[in-house]
Amino acid sequence: MDAQMRYGNDVIFRTIDKMAERIHQYAVEPEFAQEIRRREAEPSFDLDDDAILKRMILLIAFSQQVRSAIISDIVHRGVFERVFLSFCPADVATIDPKQLRELYWDNPSKPNERLAPLRFPGKLTSMVECAKSLQQIASRHGSFMRFLQLQQLPIRIRSRTDADQFWIAFEKTRLQLTAIGTPFFNKFTSLCHLLQYLGFDCAKPDSVVMDVGARLGIVAKPATTFPEADRRTVVQTMQLYSAAKGIRTGVVDLYFLIHGGQTDAQKYVTPAYYGEVGSLGG
Repeated sequence: MDAQMRYGNDVIFRTIDKMAERIHQYAVEPEFAQEIRRREAEPSFDLDDDAILKRMILLIAFSQQVRSAIISDIVHRGVFERVFLSFCPADVATIDPKQLRELYWDNPSKPNERLAPLRFPGKLTSMVECAKSLQQIASRHGSFMRFLQLQQLPIRIRSRTDADQFWIAFEKTRLQLTAIGTPFFNKFTSLCHLLQYLGFDCAKPDSVVMDVGARLGIVAKPATTFPEADRRTVVQTMQLYSAAKGIRTGVVDLYFLIHGGQTDAQKYVTPAYYGEVGSLGG
């Protein structure tokens, strides 16, 4: 660890060490190792905008506490690919969200393509607006990934300097997305999620991650919702820990999700793990 990494809280880092060691002890293989490898992938700047729109639409679909198993079923049946025209931004940008809602939200004549499980019809508008914003970005920069490349986001965070550069570039990216009119991903948590999904050293500070962060003493548990400053503090701590250990932040995110008992993450450890979490301070 370089001198800059002394910024990390040693007590918290040791607690995360203990959590990670226990998770590996109770890991379900080969599923756990496969998920680790997936999270170790770096950004591909060759991704075209069809692939980016697909990722955006799916992240929006799974957001806001929907029942993930139902959304996964919709994805696996190819409903989103059909409804959103193979995720071509130019084609999706021409869709009228109102017609989309009439056709697919809860249409009795299309029971196998209903999108009501998304919970909020406004998501359909956000998906179409994302396609429009991708077109604007492409007209200026060639592609979304080229746009991100120009923001100078570090591909890997290996030091405090890298972490500081990440957040400078993050704010620059968010401001530009807001100016373009990109919905959803101009918000802190959603942009964190997108960058993590694309392979950058970031993590989505959702309710599970933030609860674990509070239990580890990174931030205090609020009376209502965690403010953005606390969410950033938790992600920064995860980044600095991953840099100190030479792993990806997405892997640390997996540790937090498993420890917090997130539904989709519990499968990566045996049930016995949850009989031991109390020894980690919650």
